Amino acid sequence: MSPSSITFLVHQLVDTQVYFFRGIAVVIYVHTLSFNQGFVPGYMREDEGVPHTGALYTYMAEQGYFVMTYDQVGTGIRVLEDAPFYSRYPNSSKFARMVSDVHAAVDFVYCLSVAGHQNASCQTGEAHDATYPDKLAALPRTNMSSVTVVGYSVGGTVGLHAAALDSRITAVASLAGVAAWRQPMPESTGGLRRWYEWFGLLPRLGLFDKDPGRIPYELDEVLAAVAPRPLLLYTPQRDRDTVYQDVQELAQRAQRHYSSSGVAARFTWEAPNRINILTNTDILVFARWMKQQQH
Repeated sequence: MSPSSITFLVHQLVDTQVYFFRGIAVVIYVHTLSFNQGFVPGYMREDEGVPHTGALYTYMAEQGYFVMTYDQVGTGIRVLEDAPFYSRYPNSSKFARMVSDVHAAVDFVYCLSVAGHQNASCQTGEAHDATYPDKLAALPRTNMSSVTVVGYSVGGTVGLHAAALDSRITAVASLAGVAAWRQPMPESTGGLRRWYEWFGLLPRLGLFDKDPGRIPYELDEVLAAVAPRPLLLYTPQRDRDTVYQDVQELAQRAQRHYSSSGVAARFTWEAPNRINILTNTDILVFARWMKQQQH
């Protein structure tokens, strides 16, 4: 995550009365691919007959959480990072940068915790180079015992990988963010091409296009690596980017892993019979799940 994106985030939140930072339990929101708007959800809609929520990050802030979000690499104000990415980082991938950015977000909220304020490593870097360092000092302390990452679509996949690799993340919610990489998928879903060709997130996945069974790991292994921490899987059955039967099998394997580990209650799986589009219905499912985690 670049210093400019952190600066933009702080600028946005300070100029809106810092209401994003009203709580101490932390929610980090990782958006889907929205190249022109970044984290601003131009892709969402509201279902009739369901309470209004607005964007996920504003709604959760209004519920009293400390909410952090940012533009992912190649989107929003960071769209110009996209074209030169692989000439600058030929041995990496944009997906790896997205996962790394989540770790940077956790670093950021750690530096706003009581322990972080006492840590010398938090006295330099983005938290102090931002446009409004005096405003940062006035923000409430974060609670590092409650750091939840929630991601939608590609953001949900990013969040799962970040949680598998970072034990500071205490819970994770993936909204339409699970697909079976090792299973052949119909061309209509985009399959692996969505990852290695269309968006260039994981170019080396293209090496396995003809034989996806050789991919080094499957997503249920990532889900298992999140255990024993609380996990919410929200998998719409009519998601055009996936084959639901494959997603169902992944979720069931993860469910069995949680059960065999003695933490079955920490695994939540919802599979509504609906298309994949982020709505107030989906946001309220996440909000209810979050409330359950706080008790």
